[in-house]
Amino acid sequence: MSLLDSPRAFAVGHWLLDGARAHRALAASIRPRPGSRVLDLGCGVGTFCDVLAREVMYVGVDVNPAYIAAAQLHYRTRGIFLVGDVRTLDFSGLNPFDHAIASALLHLLDDASVEAVRRVIRRVVRPGGTLVTIDADAEARGIAGWIVHRHRNAYLRTEAGYRAMLEPLGSVTTERREDLCRIPCAHVLARVTLS
Repeated sequence: MSLLDSPRAFAVGHWLLDGARAHRALAASIRPRPGSRVLDLGCGVGTFCDVLAREVMYVGVDVNPAYIAAAQLHYRTRGIFLVGDVRTLDFSGLNPFDHAIASALLHLLDDASVEAVRRVIRRVVRPGGTLVTIDADAEARGIAGWIVHRHRNAYLRTEAGYRAMLEPLGSVTTERREDLCRIPCAHVLARVTLS
């Protein structure tokens, strides 16, 4: 069992790194309006709810049942939380979504898994909707690079790599950010408008 399997450790890590800063960047990129439907892929303990208006319909998905139990306990009136693999989960009755977010998810997936996620996004997010992602940048330098490259089991990509991976979904813009954590770290924020 890894320390990050614990919802409490995940929440403490999120707080220590100031994960809310990255969540605010995601929310600013999707600009959800009251009544918008948002899908959070790899939602962890549901902390993205903290940056959303209560009028936004939120669905969070994570493979870790302990994370989902913690999210349901803490945010029970703010959204729907599902245990499952985003690549295979049945979203019947919950879609179409206006927006989907994936925070620190894509760099954990190999190319075949990314393709499976793209198929899900195509199926559950309406045309003209948005997908916004934040992931570690493979070109990070200095201490940020050391931290990023110490992550085992990661499929790190460059800004161009994330852009190319997401282009089959629609129009993509990316930006490299070094201001989304309390510690020096480099991320790629990508925004896709689905065609």
